[in-house]
Amino acid sequence: MNNYETKLQQMICNAIKRREVLWFYYESDSGKYWRKVAPYILAIKDNGEGNLFFTGYVYASEERKSKAKKDKQGQYLLNKIDLNKFEVSDETFNELKLPYDRIFGELRTVKVVCRVVFD
Repeated sequence: MNNYETKLQQMICNAIKRREVLWFYYESDSGKYWRKVAPYILAIKDNGEGNLFFTGYVYASEERKSKAKKDKQGQYLLNKIDLNKFEVSDETFNELKLPYDRIFGELRTVKVVCRVVFD
């Protein structure tokens, strides 16, 4: 992992611990646009490549209308995020907006680095 990914990892883990919403520009097959995400997990994919990513609840946006309305979970590779187009907002979240088992269930294909905690 390079310094860039290490810094992003620290920022995202801190945001997960404090339950802060992330705002960032991301390019994927579903489009190139700004995303607003409540991050729930930062993990490493257990696919031999060790890709670091985070997942969480994706807030609705005009650009996301093409996605299925039921799927509000997004996954984002850290190596595809530009630190200059990434920020941790002052907005926080206090509830899980995805099925419990997707976040706290058995996750055999990933190694969790940090995960949101609700008391």
